[in-house]
Parts: sequence; C-alpha cells; structure tokens
Amino acid sequence: MLGGFTEFYFDTEVALEPEMLELSREGGKVDLTPESCRIITMQFQLLDRSGLPASPLMVMREWENEGGEEGMIRKFVEQNLSADPWEFIPVGHNVLFDLGLLKARAEKYGIELNGWELYHQRPYIDIRQILLGMNGFAFRKSGLDQFCAKRNGKEVPFWYEQAQKGDERGFALIDEYIEQEAEEFVRLYSRLKSELPKLRVQMQLFNSNGKKVKV
Repeated sequence: MLGGFTEFYFDTEVALEPEMLELSREGGKVDLTPESCRIITMQFQLLDRSGLPASPLMVMREWENEGGEEGMIRKFVEQNLSADPWEFIPVGHNVLFDLGLLKARAEKYGIELNGWELYHQRPYIDIRQILLGMNGFAFRKSGLDQFCAKRNGKEVPFWYEQAQKGDERGFALIDEYIEQEAEEFVRLYSRLKSELPKLRVQMQLFNSNGKKVKV
C-alpha cells in the first residue's frame, strides 16, 4: 500500500455476441452493453506515486480460467474487491464502463456487487473527463487514442473469434494489444500527474485563503 491507498491501472477487453460481431464486421454501430458483449480479459497493474508501474502487468484471461468468464470474474472479485476499497483504486479511461460491465456480468453468475458502494464509495480515477477538458470539452476526438499511441480496440473481438476458430495467433494479438494499451495509458497518466499540478499553479486555481500546493 502506498501512503494509505493503492492505485491500479485497470481495464477490460470484451468479445461480442455473434449478431453484434456481424454488425461490426459490416461497419454498423455496435453499442457495448452487458447483453451485447462479455468480458474476456481483465488487466491491472500496481502504480507508484508518480503513476508509473510498480509491478508487472497482470492479465486474467477468460480462456485460461476454469469456468471461463464466470471463473475469471469470481477470482478478480475475491482478489481485488476487498472490504477496504482503498486497497484497490481502479485507474483508467472510462472506468465506469468497466466497473458497470463487471457488475452486470457478475450478476449473471449470481455474484452480487453493491452498486452504491461500487460507484459512490469506492474511489476510482478516470482520466476520461480530463481528456475531454483538454479537448475544449468537445466530445469528438476526445478519446484516449487521440492523446497517445493507443491503437483502436475494435479488432479485439475479431481476434478472439480467430482464436476460437483454432488460430491461436488471435490470442497473441490480443495480448500484444493489451500490453501496448497499458504502456501508453500509464505513460500518459504519469505525465498528467506531473504536469496538471503545475497548470493549477500557473492558472492560480486556489481558494480565497491563498494557500498553494507544492509541485
């Protein structure tokens, strides 16, 4: 634990249900919901005070877990969502999607996660709104891939399908994507942790008592 709390980079990858996969293949718009997709990987990594990795990237894979998605979710919940919410602070981009999908998919297997605790009492850090602000609060082109070299994740369901058909190169492509995405996110997050406090000083964003923070 780092100073009373522990930050972890956190993300998930999903596979699409067959009809949604075909829609995506045809170029249609696919809404990711607990009904249209399922979780195939959950990845997390301990971060230090500067936002850089303090441990290797851990990847839980549905195809390696006994019980598939259910087994993976049960293991993740048991290992990381302890009674003390400060022991696992998810850090990511659009974290509420990942947490919401986790909750909904867990319920499918009879695993109850308290929604109020998950969304309002458990701390999390989501840089989605920061990137939105850095884009002038314009939603268009405010995605993570606009701020770093992260690749588009739309191919992940197709790589998963490729692997399910017997070509395990699909799994290797998913792993490669996960590792590159984690590296790009952590690098960006660390820069934000370093530079945003300086921006606060530059803009003199303090309350009326005039106290400033050290940077």
